[in-house]
Amino acid sequence: MIEITHVGERVIEMEIDGKVLHDDYVAMIPVLEEVIREHGKLRCVMVIKNLNGFEPRALVDDLKFDLKHIREIERCAIVCEPGWVAWMTRFWGLVMPFVKVKRFDVGEVEGARAWAGEDA
Repeated sequence: MIEITHVGERVIEMEIDGKVLHDDYVAMIPVLEEVIREHGKLRCVMVIKNLNGFEPRALVDDLKFDLKHIREIERCAIVCEPGWVAWMTRFWGLVMPFVKVKRFDVGEVEGARAWAGEDA
């Protein structure tokens, strides 16, 4: 499940807990695209509490969104425990070369918010 917990001027914060579903993207993508329409760029803070995988359609949704908006996603702070999710964060940073991606430990949510919102 992905829940949008805060929508700021150009920074969206979301919480991921459990399995990510196609329905999560159906609800989330219009919000993300509205921020892009209004501000030209998108920054995000993803707080991953417990990730139990992705529904296959959700992976397709994610890939489509990322490819469509690759130049409009500016920064993504990912808050998670060390482990495979942290490894995926590094991998995502490599395949999305125009996006600044930084991982933060679970106790560093405020730092992640500050980094995502700061001017470059």
